[in-house]
Amino acid sequence: MPTLVQGIDALVEKARRIRPAGVFTQSFITNPLIEVDGDTATIAANLLAVFVGQPEGRGRLFAERYHLNAARTRRGWRISGVEGVPWWEAALPEVTPFHADVPRADADTAADRS
Repeated sequence: MPTLVQGIDALVEKARRIRPAGVFTQSFITNPLIEVDGDTATIAANLLAVFVGQPEGRGRLFAERYHLNAARTRRGWRISGVEGVPWWEAALPEVTPFHADVPRADADTAADRS
């Protein structure tokens, strides 16, 4: 079932929930299809996410189709909504991260929240 996420707070909460502490992630977003209609746009793209670290060094692959809405603002285009439709998920038997100090994707960073 697709999940609609709207607003920066909801997006941050979802990222923290699906990427718990100790889990390294890397995401690949490909093949964006963008349709512009005046000051709004719709975007469709593929997501492949890799999760490594829990439980017990195992990992998983996760594929999803993104559907995004965007709006033109005075400061440029901004994403106004994200819907993710899960396609598949696969468990990895064992994964070894080479560098424990690699920053996590959900680490606190300064972000433009405009």
